Amino acid sequence: MSIARRRIARLALAGIVVLGLTASAPIAAAQDEPAFIPYCFDGATFDVETGQDMLLACGWSATTRGLLVSFLNADVKSYALTDSSGNVVWTLDAAQDDAYWGALTRIPAADAGVDCAQNDVWVVNWNFTLPALPDGTYTLTTTDSFRHPVNDGYHTCSFEGERFPPPSLSSAGPRPTSVVTIVVG
Repeated sequence: MSIARRRIARLALAGIVVLGLTASAPIAAAQDEPAFIPYCFDGATFDVETGQDMLLACGWSATTRGLLVSFLNADVKSYALTDSSGNVVWTLDAAQDDAYWGALTRIPAADAGVDCAQNDVWVVNWNFTLPALPDGTYTLTTTDSFRHPVNDGYHTCSFEGERFPPPSLSSAGPRPTSVVTIVVG
């Protein structure tokens, strides 16, 4: 996948994740809400208040329900959170990861920021609430792999008038590792 396509896909994915979380989150004061940590934004740093839980979140979208199910069957992800000394303070392995995917939801493609031939896309969000951590700096590393090639179908869509190039296929095997920094305090 080209760098431009990855950037566009991440923009669309960011909109989808935020849309899904906004639509399902109750309205409350900021300090009562978990800090939103989209773990798939490699290289990002997130500030968290002392005593605040964290909502680790990301998502995937595809142009059909079948392509989304295919993604879920292919995705193998694990997570490791380390403190500034390199000590592992939390992990979640691939066998546990599947339990945190939400419902498959159909939304208008325009809500995802794209224009598609079929007018709709399908989305699924992954959410895990991590309890508050002591003050400090933490590194969340997400390792990802696909069991088989994954097609998201976005070759039928365009972003700001520019068509996504075919094919919309991600290869089987390891995916780029995502590393984010979480600063508590």
